[in-house]
Amino acid sequence: MQKFRASSNDAQVSGLSLMTLFLGLLKDEYAWVLKDYGVSVDALEEWYPQQFVLDVLRTIKQRVGNQLVMVSVGMTWAGDTPPEFATFDEFLCVLGDIYAASSINLGADDALVVKQNHPFQIKTIRLGGESAVLKSQADLSFVGENHFEVVNSTPYPDDLIYGYLYGNARRYLQKFLISYRDPKKIDGEENMYFDVHWKAIPS
Repeated sequence: MQKFRASSNDAQVSGLSLMTLFLGLLKDEYAWVLKDYGVSVDALEEWYPQQFVLDVLRTIKQRVGNQLVMVSVGMTWAGDTPPEFATFDEFLCVLGDIYAASSINLGADDALVVKQNHPFQIKTIRLGGESAVLKSQADLSFVGENHFEVVNSTPYPDDLIYGYLYGNARRYLQKFLISYRDPKKIDGEENMYFDVHWKAIPS
């Protein structure tokens, strides 16, 4: 999905999601952007057009030019994740639903997609709700135990999604690795694939 272009004309984002922009570790680097767009922490609206939010993020990315800024925004967004998940893989299995809950009227392809190779069946879990059991491993690139594949099929920048995954991973794990499948395609028109690996730590 093309980055920084709303997935539908009617797509809207919760104003609470914008709160993360005021809490990011590097917020001082882009505070002037929020002011220019008239976004105030004291006057957040209930819903904002998704395109407006994407315009704010695009301006921050283009004008600030620090990759870590988007990562820090994503890590701050991770702080809003509900705390009731016992493990990181439990969180990943509902990642799409969490994303969908923060927005309304999203386009059909606007989703985060999570894949894992289970011991007894191969599942594709599509955020936003649908799940299907695949009949053969040929339908899915191989991932194994403690290895998930997350596909960013949203209009949000890849560095923000990376930060969101990283921020949540460190809530549950001591040792993990999150990597871009093809760093040369960051924020390109093709969906970005992230590989998420971790080593289970005995309790």
